[in-house]
Amino acid sequence: MTSLDALKQDVRLAVRTSARDPGFAAAAVITLAFGIGLAAAMFTVFDAVLRRPLPVQEQERVVVLWGEADGSLRRLPLHYEHFERFRQNPHTLQEVAGVLNMRASRTAVRDGERALTLNVAPVTGNFFGLLGSPPFIGRTLRPDDDVEGAERVAVISHGLWRRRFGGNRDVIGRRLTLHERELTYTVVGVAQPGLEYPGGADLWVPLVPFIKLEVVPLGRLAAHATPAQAAAELRASFEREDPINRGDLRAAASSLRDVVIGNVRPALFLLSAAAALLLLIACVNVANLLLARASGRMPEIATRHALGASRGRILRQLLTESSVLAVAGGLLGALLAVGLVRGLLILAPPELPRLEEIRLTGVPLWIAAGITGAATLAFGLFPALFASRAGASSLRASNRSSTAPKGRRRAQHALVVFQIALAVIVLVAASLLGRSLRELERLDMGFISDRLAIVQLARPGTKFESPAQVRALYDRLIPRLEALPGVVSVASLSLMPFGGAMGGIDGHFVAEGKPEAAEATRPLLNMEVVGPGYFRTLDIPLLRGRPLTDADRENSPRAVVVSETVARLFWPAQDAVGKRLGFGQPKQPEDWWTVVGVVPETRYRAMREPLPTVYLPHRQFAGASFVGHMLAIRTSGEPAAVLPSIRHAVQETDPDVLVTEAQTMARLLAGELAQPRLSAVLLGVFGIGALLLAGVGLYAMLAYIVRRRTRELAIRHALGASPSRLRALVLRQGAMMTGAGILLGLATALAGGSVLQSLLFCVSPADPLTLAGVPLVLLVVALAACYIPAQRATRADPVAVLRADY
Repeated sequence: MTSLDALKQDVRLAVRTSARDPGFAAAAVITLAFGIGLAAAMFTVFDAVLRRPLPVQEQERVVVLWGEADGSLRRLPLHYEHFERFRQNPHTLQEVAGVLNMRASRTAVRDGERALTLNVAPVTGNFFGLLGSPPFIGRTLRPDDDVEGAERVAVISHGLWRRRFGGNRDVIGRRLTLHERELTYTVVGVAQPGLEYPGGADLWVPLVPFIKLEVVPLGRLAAHATPAQAAAELRASFEREDPINRGDLRAAASSLRDVVIGNVRPALFLLSAAAALLLLIACVNVANLLLARASGRMPEIATRHALGASRGRILRQLLTESSVLAVAGGLLGALLAVGLVRGLLILAPPELPRLEEIRLTGVPLWIAAGITGAATLAFGLFPALFASRAGASSLRASNRSSTAPKGRRRAQHALVVFQIALAVIVLVAASLLGRSLRELERLDMGFISDRLAIVQLARPGTKFESPAQVRALYDRLIPRLEALPGVVSVASLSLMPFGGAMGGIDGHFVAEGKPEAAEATRPLLNMEVVGPGYFRTLDIPLLRGRPLTDADRENSPRAVVVSETVARLFWPAQDAVGKRLGFGQPKQPEDWWTVVGVVPETRYRAMREPLPTVYLPHRQFAGASFVGHMLAIRTSGEPAAVLPSIRHAVQETDPDVLVTEAQTMARLLAGELAQPRLSAVLLGVFGIGALLLAGVGLYAMLAYIVRRRTRELAIRHALGASPSRLRALVLRQGAMMTGAGILLGLATALAGGSVLQSLLFCVSPADPLTLAGVPLVLLVVALAACYIPAQRATRADPVAVLRADY
């Protein structure tokens, strides 16, 4: 018989053997499939987001630079003139390019008659050249595109090309118009898949026609230079450019890869580690199942020995059976992984970086299957070696012996303890993230989010060049919206909620009568430019004074409302109402703003941290670009039902004004919680899986112990031991293994708790409720897993067992 024929025979026999014991085969295959499927799905996300390189040449040498100031969430860009001087002759950077903002801006774009809302990123002409990222089709931007008088050209992202243009190569030459600026661009190229810097960019255009106030620099490190050295060079340039007002800014530099990935790295590492632990638990579980099965097959193995089968032949057959289980589990796990990846793509928040690159490939699948196959064979080898030694005499000795050899017994118990400890670690992490999510969901936002909608508008710039033109639009639009059925109140505001470090306005303020100080040393406060009715519409309570009203117009005294923290910061022992604040470097009387009211802190800009805020009336704030891009709309019922009529009213008021985004605050809140919720749900699934696998593993181990000790238990029964005493004997062994696993798992979880700290909110890694609840849940599952083998131990018939020995 050839080796191939022998293998075929072994496989056929392995399949028939599994078919004779379908319960065991199903448990082993489902366990492996569960571990492989979850692990492969998470490894797929990890591979796409964290491991796979960006389409950038020598990506580790490309860095993004910015300034930082105490009290500000923002990563501060450079003034444009400063940027131009900084890029002339840097010592640590071979080349410097610039982008207008840290994140691409949501912008209304017209494609013929169709209106789109795209993420637009104005960049310098050398942006793509610095990255070393060639076009997917067409060409990228060049330095000569970024000069006055050049033809306006644009590059679109690979994702936009596939989503909006169906992957059609005829997109080259298409003309797209930025609605607000009324600038038309010709598409000249499609970027490489996976290039989405700055954050979520769909469309890259030259920087030249934009208002060049501030620019975020990025550069390619010179040979042997480090990001820290580049940051030090930027820090020195702050001192040279403006030592009084920007001299004490900190400078920071981070690799482009880290900026693109953002803050999802800790969560993905945690979820991938949990998936790996679950895969390991599955492997240990299958080892326990194989061991229990081998013990039950001792008579069969002994018969084969008696009929002349060699130990090597039996060992090969048993390992083939393990391999068949591993292959079946791997195939089922691959199908599960495909479904899980598709589900993750549906559930994942749109802000997840590199989302469009997540797809199930061979690499993570082969890694998960390879680990499982190797572990199954390795763990299956021990039961196979144990069973292959069986002969007629060894079988009789085995039946007379109540216990396995001490070394083997310790190894078996250690596997169960290890499995339970791993389950505890996963459950603790899942519980902590679940509790953290619960704290986020229960936050007092400082405003009422129910029955509230936020609408973003796009106005053509030539028609609304001045703040007065913008105010005239809202004088017509807001009364019309408030007259709609179901609308209670409407107010203009400057920014979408939850912009955080990427979306907000910060300003240095000084209190009248306080000692003079450099601008950079003054408190940096969050600024909101709002219209009359803002506090009523968001239902923000007034603590003192009055709100901003329609009387706060261009020619009236300048008025502001401040949050309670700002009032305490500048006037800790006085009433802030009537006091005056200066913005920037106030020199003239009109540069001072009188505080007319005080309100509590809100979490409008950053959910996790309420910011000290100064509210300025939009009629008194110079700068049309900050006035009323958004509308807050309070409704009497479900706001989603009113949004269509709001869109219609906007179009009727002025057909040139587009509604680019209209969402309920509830949906915006859900989007802000999407990432922590997804992490908590996934880790919860892993925790439940680990709990079930630990229970099955404990059951298999105790079933094996009861089978090994059947003769001993029968003798104890014959000598008068009661069923409850026999039951307690088995339960005690289960309790000892469970207790040891819980202690080991809790100790490990506490030691590694700092890893979770950045993912938690208002919850300590040593949370008492979690550390008490997880062992309790595990004990309940362990008790259920122990009960069936313990009950079986009371049913041994002494006469039948002793007669079977002879």
